[in-house]
Amino acid sequence: MKLSEMRLNKHLTQRKSANFLNVSQQNVSQWENGLRKPDYKLLKPMSELYNCTIEDLINAINETSMLGVEPERGSPGKPSSA
Repeated sequence: MKLSEMRLNKHLTQRKSANFLNVSQQNVSQWENGLRKPDYKLLKPMSELYNCTIEDLINAINETSMLGVEPERGSPGKPSSA
């Protein structure tokens, strides 16, 4: 199960989740899109919010992060050989 599914199962918006966790809505969006992972200090409050175990939450975070951004081609500052 992905992070967004956990949130939606509790009928929460990203904003409501963010308010409960004392983070920005943008943070929640980045977590759900696999762009960043939440700080480990948020695992307990997130597990309480989503009514799941910390293990389930970590699995959801890992599953979500696998869906994130694909690696960039070439190195920063160097043109790619095309």
